[in-house]
Amino acid sequence: MSKTQREPAQKNQNTGVFGLPAREGRAAEQLDIGIGFLGFWGFVLMVTVIWQELSGASAWGWALLLGLVVLVMALMFRSRARLQRKNQD
Repeated sequence: MSKTQREPAQKNQNTGVFGLPAREGRAAEQLDIGIGFLGFWGFVLMVTVIWQELSGASAWGWALLLGLVVLVMALMFRSRARLQRKNQD
């Protein structure tokens, strides 16, 4: 068998990401992706708010949006922790 004709690796159908059952593993992975996405944009918004404040412009709208992003991230962290606790039992 040549290097280009490798057989696909067989995957254990009972476990998914992080050793969790497949369905919960996908949920954990999706939460992690969402947290990372919001974390990036939260950082961008924080820099924008700081820049607006230092330049003397109004930053209310940006600050409210940043607060919303932080709130959604906190809820996602809680969901992730709840999912981990549920799977430890």
